[in-house]
Amino acid sequence: MQYGAQVKLFGHFNIPQGINNPRSGENVGSFKNRGVDLLQFDQVIMAPQRDEENAVLLETFKHHDLQSNDPTTNSHRNLINQYRSLQAVMQMIKNAEGDEIDAILFARPDVEYLDQLVPADALPKLLDGRFDLLTPTWQRWGGLNDRVCMCNLRAAKVYADRISIINDVVATNKPMNAESILLHTVQNNLLKNGDLSLRGVRVRATGYTVDEGLDLDYFTRLRFFKRRVISKIRRTLNQ
Repeated sequence: MQYGAQVKLFGHFNIPQGINNPRSGENVGSFKNRGVDLLQFDQVIMAPQRDEENAVLLETFKHHDLQSNDPTTNSHRNLINQYRSLQAVMQMIKNAEGDEIDAILFARPDVEYLDQLVPADALPKLLDGRFDLLTPTWQRWGGLNDRVCMCNLRAAKVYADRISIINDVVATNKPMNAESILLHTVQNNLLKNGDLSLRGVRVRATGYTVDEGLDLDYFTRLRFFKRRVISKIRRTLNQ
């Protein structure tokens, strides 16, 4: 019980057999899923990635320009898997809670969040109807940051169901990255977006911390620099 609200934690994790992505420098053969046990989930699913289940959708989606500068279909496949996890975790929430929900926080697991979320600051923006969803102001890339989002129930259903509009996105014949797809979805559903004061940095499977251009303190920058050095050593040893 926090801030007078009951908080429940649901997780759906897509687990690939391995990652070999030259663009991001990730080459990992297996995953130990460290840290999952630190979170006290009410429900959690660790789902092995099955690319064959996405083959038909990927065949369509690969023709869409994600503006990723990636000549392979890795970015398309990754986004489909992200959307599938969102859809699955939303279904878990609906099955457990029905519509008795005031707000939902979606957070990607490949991000290290640098700030403490203050529900007392964020929740009123949703509960009083000013906004339907709150997204970070960093790394919007012409759209809306899709790494973490706090939503009311109506917006959550839309946010978690982007996999259902992939065919429509392709049909627009308009280049859109993941952030632009989120903005496109929000606008088409007449949702009101507000700012979420929560920063984060992507963490690659190798442990490498991506420079997001954020204003970080000295010790945080030093910690991330050490990670990059260790990640580079690991990559060199694996070559």
